[in-house]
Amino acid sequence: MSTDRFTLDVLREGFAAIADEMFVSLQRTSQSPIIYEVLDFGVGIADARGELVCQGNGIAGFLGPLGDVIRETVARVPGLRPGDVIIANDPYSGGGTHLSDVALVRPIYWEDDLIGFAAAKGHWTEVGGKDPGSWTADSADVYAEGLQLPFVHAYREGAGVPEIRAILAANSRLPDMTLGDLTAQAACLEVAERRLHEMCARYGAETVVQAMDVILDRSELLARLALANIPHGTFTASDFTDEDGLGNGPFPVNVKVQISDTEVVCDFTGSHPQVPGPINCTWSGLVSGVRTVFKAITDPAVPATVCSTSLALTHPDTGEQTLLVEPQPGGWGASAIKDGEHGLVSVGDGETYVIPVEVAEQRYGIRVERFGFNIVERAGAGRRRGGRGLVREYRVLCDEALLTVAWGRHLFPPWGVAGGRDGSPNYVEVLRAGSRNAQRFGKASRVPLRRGDLVRLVTGSGGGYGNPREREPPLVLEDLDDEIITGREATEVYGIPAISAGRGARRSGPPPGHASSAEHRE
Repeated sequence: MSTDRFTLDVLREGFAAIADEMFVSLQRTSQSPIIYEVLDFGVGIADARGELVCQGNGIAGFLGPLGDVIRETVARVPGLRPGDVIIANDPYSGGGTHLSDVALVRPIYWEDDLIGFAAAKGHWTEVGGKDPGSWTADSADVYAEGLQLPFVHAYREGAGVPEIRAILAANSRLPDMTLGDLTAQAACLEVAERRLHEMCARYGAETVVQAMDVILDRSELLARLALANIPHGTFTASDFTDEDGLGNGPFPVNVKVQISDTEVVCDFTGSHPQVPGPINCTWSGLVSGVRTVFKAITDPAVPATVCSTSLALTHPDTGEQTLLVEPQPGGWGASAIKDGEHGLVSVGDGETYVIPVEVAEQRYGIRVERFGFNIVERAGAGRRRGGRGLVREYRVLCDEALLTVAWGRHLFPPWGVAGGRDGSPNYVEVLRAGSRNAQRFGKASRVPLRRGDLVRLVTGSGGGYGNPREREPPLVLEDLDDEIITGREATEVYGIPAISAGRGARRSGPPPGHASSAEHRE
C-alpha cells in the first residue's frame, strides 16, 4: 500500500459524503413526490470496472442493481465519452427491476482516464403503459407496463439528447414530471463527478483509485470475518405468494440456505416457475433480495412486505391530471430479542416514507380522513410482539378516479415463530358514496371511483415470536397504555388479570381498521 491508511480513511469517508450529497441533490430537485417525499431511489459511485464502492441511503432493494447497471452499461455501450449519460430500465438485464425504476449512469474521467462511474436509479411516476402510473396488477406482458429504455444515451458529452426527451414526453401521461425527474437525476450525477474531480485534484487520481480498491478489499474481508461468527449449516424456509392478478395462484416459494466459513449459497429449487401475471421476480430482484439479507446478518451497522398503490385523479381545484403512487408501510415481524416495528415500509424499500397527509391533500386533491394503527386482536401476539400495520383512508373529491393496487400477504398473513401468533393480512376496501357496503380485495386494476367514494388502505401486523404468556407484564401494560393491544387481548392472550387490563377497556370493542358492524362486505 503506497498511501497511508489515514489518507485512505479520509477518502473512504469522502466517497460516503459524495453519495450522501447525490442523495440530497436528487431529493431536492425532483418533481415527483414518490422521489422527494417517499425517497424511492438509490444513488452510488463505482470504480472503473463497475464495482460499487459506496451507496447512499435509500432503497435497499437497489443494493445489487446499481452495480449491475453500471457493468451492463460498459458491456453494451462502447465509446463512452466524458459527459455521456446512459438511461436504462430493462427489467431482464443490467440490474433491472421493473420499468418504473429508471437508471442513469455517467462515466467519470480525469485527464482522459476513466476513474469511475456515478449512477442513480429512481422510481418515475409515469413511463407509459396501459394504466396510469405504469403500475398494473393484471398485465400479461412487459409491453403493457410502459416504455422500455435499452441502454441508450440520454446525454452526449453533457448535452441532452432531444430525441430521447421527445420519446419520453410522448409516452408519459405526465411529461413535465417525467422530464423533470430525468433532469434532476442527471444533475445528481454531475455532483458526483464534481466531487471526485476535487478529490483527484487534491490527492491525485492514482490515490483515489487505490482507495476504491482498498475499500472493496476491506468490505470482502469484513464479510468473510462476519461469516465465521454466524451459525453454519443448512437452513430451509417455505411460503406462498398469494396470486398473480390474473386469477392464478397461490404459488410456493422455497429456499435452502447453506452457510459455511467462505460462502452463503441460496438454492430456490422447488419454487414455482414463471407465472402469467405481473408478479415474477427478475434475476436482479432476486440477487438484490439475497444481498440485502446477507448485509443485514453480516454488517448491519455500516451504511449501505411491499404493498403498492396507484390512484389516478383529476385535481378538483386545478383540473390537472395527477397520480398518487406510493408504497404502504406495515407491521414488521418480531425477533427473539425485539418487538416488531410499527408502520414501516418493508426492508426491501429501505429508507422510504409515506406521502405526508398535507402533501397528499394539497398535491392530489383528496381528503385523508384517517391515518392510524390497525389494531387486530391476537394478531402478532408473542413474547416479542409483531408490529402493527396502518389504516389510511382517502376520500375522492373529483368526479372520476382509477385505483390500482398490487398487495402481497392478502391471503397468507406473516407467520409467527416459536409459539408466536401469526400476523394479519393486508387488504384494500372501497366504500361507495352513500353505501355502507365495503368491497375488499388485495389486487385490482383500474377500479373506477366516483366523487365521495372512500378508499381504505389496511396493512397487517407482523408475526409474533415466542409464547405470548411469557411476555413480561410491564411490557403488556405498556402496550395497553399505548393502545397497541386491547384489554380483552391482554387478559385472554397474555394472561394479565382483568383488573390490570381494565385500563385498556376503552379498546375492548371492534378494533380500528376493521369495518364496523354496520358495514357489510361484498
